[in-house]
Amino acid sequence: MPRKYPIPPYINVIEDDLIVEIEWIEQTCLQSMICQHNVRYTTKSGTSHTELMNGIKIYNIFQKLGKSCPFHFMRYVPKNPEAEKYWIS
Repeated sequence: MPRKYPIPPYINVIEDDLIVEIEWIEQTCLQSMICQHNVRYTTKSGTSHTELMNGIKIYNIFQKLGKSCPFHFMRYVPKNPEAEKYWIS
């Protein structure tokens, strides 16, 4: 059922998403605000997909998967000291 209100981009929720692993993130950044990268990911069914994603979505996927987020996307972290445990250099 669709939500009746928008989800703020900083909440660690990805609805209706079956992503189980990020295979790679293209190093080339479109250098917009919010940055955008091509991302290849695997879904629960085992299929791979490539999609252009913004930095907030990429950060939220790492949060949802419980994995360390690359430093480049840490500018999209909500101001939360608990988030520092996901920083990698």
